[in-house]
Order: sequence, then C-alpha cells, then structure tokens
Amino acid sequence: MASDSFDEQVERIEDLHFLVRLLLKERQKLSSKLRKKILSQGDCVVPSLISLLNMEALHMEDAPGEGWAPIHAAALLGVLKAEEAIEPMLRWLLETEPSEHILHGQVATSLGLLGEVAYPFVLEAFEKADEDYRLSLCDVLVNTGVKNERIFNIILDYLHTHIGYGAMVSSIYGDAQAVPYLRQALKDWKLEDVTDRLMANQEVIELCAAIKDLGGKLTLDEEIKLKYVLESRAEYHEEIDAMLQMDDDEYDEYDEYERNVPVRNLRPKLGRNDPCWCGSGKKYKKCHWSSDQKNDN
Repeated sequence: MASDSFDEQVERIEDLHFLVRLLLKERQKLSSKLRKKILSQGDCVVPSLISLLNMEALHMEDAPGEGWAPIHAAALLGVLKAEEAIEPMLRWLLETEPSEHILHGQVATSLGLLGEVAYPFVLEAFEKADEDYRLSLCDVLVNTGVKNERIFNIILDYLHTHIGYGAMVSSIYGDAQAVPYLRQALKDWKLEDVTDRLMANQEVIELCAAIKDLGGKLTLDEEIKLKYVLESRAEYHEEIDAMLQMDDDEYDEYDEYERNVPVRNLRPKLGRNDPCWCGSGKKYKKCHWSSDQKNDN
C-alpha cells in the first residue's frame, strides 16, 4: 500500500480500537500520520494502547510488526502521560531484561515522562526490586524531574557501589550539591591498567564530566588524572578501530596471540546514550554506534 493512501486511510478512521490496531502494521519506524492521529484522541485511546502493550504474544519478533507494536504503544502512553499505564508499564519494566529488550528502555523513558505522578509507584518498586532492575528504576526516578532527599541519597549510594553510573545520573539529576561527593569519589579512585579491560578508568571520565555538567571546574589534580586516562587509551583505541575496519578475511588472518580475544566478543550491549564501549568518554551514539550498526548488518 502506497504511503499516501495509507495516510488517507488513517485520517478517515473513527474506530479508536481499530486505529490502535494499525500499530501492528508498523515496524521500527512509526508513521508520523498514525502517531499524530492516535495522539490527537487523547485519553480516549489509552485503554486500547494499554491492551496492546499487555498482549505478550505481540512482543515476539515473529509477531505482526516484528514486536514493535507494544514498543510504540508504550512510547505513545508516555507522551499522553497516561496515569492508568503506570502499573502495566512498571510490570513490563520488571519482566524484561534491561540489556536485551528495547521495550524495557522505552517503558523506562515513558514512565519518566509521567513525572511526579509516577514517582511514588516507581519508588515503591525500587525498594522491592533486585539490583539489576534498580538501575532502570533509578533512571526513571531521575527522569521524573522530582527533586527530593530520597532520590538524592539513592544517587549518592550509587557513587559508592556503581561509581560511573552514579556520576551519570548525578549529571542528569542536576543538583550541584552532588559536586563535593563526585570530587571525593574521583579523589579516591585508584587508576587501573588501561589494557586490563576495555572500559578501564571509565569512572574517571564519568566523574569529571558530571562535575563539569553541574557547574564545577576541575582542579589541577583532577585534570591531570583525566588527561592520564585519555592519553593512556589513545594507542589502544587506534588498534581497536583498525580491527573494526578489517573485513572478515583480514580479521580471520589477524594473529590470534596479538588480539587474544576478539573485540566483537568483548563488546557489551549498550543503549545509544550509554558511554561508548571504547572508553572515549563520548556517548555511544556519538562514537562507535554508526560503525557498529554497519558491522552488525
């Protein structure tokens, strides 16, 4: 069906349930006409979107729309700030794997858009959740825009247990009172051998970025620490980039002893806004995301 005829059909639809069911025909890219038409219905379309989100069979890659329909439904519910969707979205957040499901990330984003009204439900889930899911729930808490002592203390806890993550959410949360704690974490960080792992000393990069994002200026000692990390990685990054640019035959011929373990097997699964796996300090989408997509394809 031609794009213009589909758009004309969408404009004529009055049945809200049928309108939402058209999401089953969409894949990764959602028609702007369909999105606009659904959102224009306001609260009336929320029950149908929640129903689609809750259809577990539609989450599969072999389902109509290749599993994208529930993801689109979650995104639309977030834009509509649908309070009725808080509990079902929290359920799917806790039933999907943080690193493996696109729906997981979309639900977290949508819950954050609901702001203060979602806060008590998310906090309650945080208190009960396992550690892996607490990270996602902390993301939501920070993105609700709510500012209070409980969220601030959660962030400070992560500056002790997950330093790099704690630094990132401190920056997003946006409270300059976190700067002294960031500086202390940076001062206490013992530099690692940069060749020990791909993300060695990433914590230093995240802490420095957070200090600057919150209006702080790096001290001379902090600048020296950051410079050491960045410079010590430079040669290592060049080697990794060279490996990624090899074609399959060249890569197979690359000396096994020199590479030890292929970078393609070491590379973690990342979201577009996560720090790049190469340790450059840039977000993944602004660093190796494009080249990784080409390699994966």
